[in-house]
Amino acid sequence: MRDLLEILIFVPMPLLFILLVGLVVWRHRRLSFSLICGATVLLVILSMPITPALLLQPLDTEPRLVGETKPNAILVPTAGIFRDPSDRWWSNNTGIARAVKGSQLSGDYGVPLILSGGTPGGEPVSEAGVVAEQLGLGGPSLILEHGAENTWDTAVAASRIISERGGHRVLVVTSAAHVKRMAASLRAQGLEVFVETARNTIAAKVRPLGEWFPTSSGLGASRAVLYEYIAILYYLTKGYFDLEDLVAALSGDSA
Repeated sequence: MRDLLEILIFVPMPLLFILLVGLVVWRHRRLSFSLICGATVLLVILSMPITPALLLQPLDTEPRLVGETKPNAILVPTAGIFRDPSDRWWSNNTGIARAVKGSQLSGDYGVPLILSGGTPGGEPVSEAGVVAEQLGLGGPSLILEHGAENTWDTAVAASRIISERGGHRVLVVTSAAHVKRMAASLRAQGLEVFVETARNTIAAKVRPLGEWFPTSSGLGASRAVLYEYIAILYYLTKGYFDLEDLVAALSGDSA
């Protein structure tokens, strides 16, 4: 049901639906023209890489770790897994990028790495376990958290793990669009939060008009960023965190 709702709610489906309505009411030329043109223009705008880049800026405003401040743990939320035709499970590129960066930071600071990811799709294996196996991660500094099925679960589990070890400061490694919701969820649990963003290293094709040229990847990026805005609103309405947790980084409360 959740997958179906995401397909129906997020772009491009709403825009395609508006286009369809525009065709259905073709006899009402002014209304039809307005719907078709409006949906087409929005589809083109959301397909431009510059659009998600601009939408991303308010989400990527969390504090970075500077100076001699040291975290008590590195937290890496996973980002999904898939099964190949031979029935072997793999992490997606986003999860790999996060885990590689987190592992490096864990070694640099000499603190535990918490790799958090359960089975949100009912998979027979946990996302944390798949990522750890794929990258060959192990040892006493690795903590696998297999129960989290979403960002909120990850925050609750990480808070418990860090608190049990007498800590209160976490450095979370995730994607730029995800840092705001992840950080706010962790702050709601009483943790001091710093972030590092992990970027996918797959090279993008160079286009003549650069970020102004509509692409399928641009549309996908817009969809991912819009998903985060809607998810933040959902978390606010559910009471998972409040506005103070969301804007603490901007007011300097977490620095």
